[in-house]
Amino acid sequence: MNISFDDICNIIKPCPWKAVEYLFSVSKGEHPGCDPKPAIQSMLDFDSKVSLMVQMLMESKDFFPEKMEKILKFILTIPKNSLGKGAIYLIHDETDVLQRIAECDIEEPAFTKCREIEIGECLCGHIAKTKKILTGKCHDMNCMIEREEIFPHAHYCSPIVNSENELLGVLNIYLDQEHERDEKEEEYLSKIVHIVGWFIEDKRQEREANKIRHRMFSALSKMTLRREVTTQIVEDNNRLLEKVNSAIGRAVQSVDDKELKKELLSSMKDLTHVGVSNNNLACFMEEGDITIRENEVVPVVESALHILSDQIDGLNVNIVKRFEPETIAFFRATMIEQVIDAILQNAIDQFKKQPDLDHNIDIEVTTEDYAIIGITDNGGGIDSDIIGRIFDPTFTTKTVEEGKLGLSLYMAKQVVEEHRGLIICKSKNRKTTFIIKLPLK
Repeated sequence: MNISFDDICNIIKPCPWKAVEYLFSVSKGEHPGCDPKPAIQSMLDFDSKVSLMVQMLMESKDFFPEKMEKILKFILTIPKNSLGKGAIYLIHDETDVLQRIAECDIEEPAFTKCREIEIGECLCGHIAKTKKILTGKCHDMNCMIEREEIFPHAHYCSPIVNSENELLGVLNIYLDQEHERDEKEEEYLSKIVHIVGWFIEDKRQEREANKIRHRMFSALSKMTLRREVTTQIVEDNNRLLEKVNSAIGRAVQSVDDKELKKELLSSMKDLTHVGVSNNNLACFMEEGDITIRENEVVPVVESALHILSDQIDGLNVNIVKRFEPETIAFFRATMIEQVIDAILQNAIDQFKKQPDLDHNIDIEVTTEDYAIIGITDNGGGIDSDIIGRIFDPTFTTKTVEEGKLGLSLYMAKQVVEEHRGLIICKSKNRKTTFIIKLPLK
């Protein structure tokens, strides 16, 4: 009963590994009813078998060592006088020592002695050093195992290299000691080894890529943690600055001593600069830069609205947007977003005092001599006797208990002016309009 390799593959076509396992057992004479010679001979038909080799490499879901053991079994079916014994060694990335990563039926003492091999040592080490294929009897090839320690045999030994001829490892096949060289067989084995080299190199690059991704993920996690910690510190500092500024503002209004009032006002300005620096730190952690640069205005406005969306959604607020697309100006996105947030937050605070009314926010982005952001709300307006003081450092309408997170209007004004811009407030017919002007260049 003659069974060819093609017969086996046709019978077990969906599972090429099973075909290889069966062929391997046939080649070792484990199926007395099958003549192994036709199956083994058919392996020399290179064109019809390389595709199976690639299919096995690509389709198997085994881990790398298990896959290499199956590949080794496939290779051991190729030589006519294969003893079904062999090993694949890979070069260690750090020690430059050959390490056995797959073996088939290797017996003692070779199993122990040949687990790791120095470059230049023994047959496999010599192949690794010279990168040349050798075929011959074991003791004609500088084997480090004594003749009496192991059965008579020969070897087919080949370096495994990548496309740049860099050493990846060594393939070692045990042959019958009477094996004669066959150039066609060696050519086929050489091509198979090149395919194995391609696969190993691909896996090595994949492993390196995974290491890089892991390092990048680790670095990103650390950056994210630093950003979160910094953001929390900035928020806490802003909250504290807000309360201290408010307290100093009330003190300024209640003292008569001119020198003390002067010192208090100076302290408020210092605190404002601290607040701006504090928010610059948040900007730097978010964007990696505190440089004023060219930015689109509309996405920044949209981002500020998104941040406050939870508060807005619960207050029956109608938002009307009139945006001139692709409006460009020079500013730090995070800082101007906080200015917009401060203005919107003031409107929301007013809406909360009138929960039963319908509320509107009208936001317009246009371009004239400046990029202009206009924000109008119908939260009741600002009384004419205080509208001129809303940007003063000492002004507040909030109690200590109402101290909010973010920029005060005074600090918002400082931020806009730092950008060489303008911020204006108007109030009429119970509506309040803030206009932010940012330079176009």
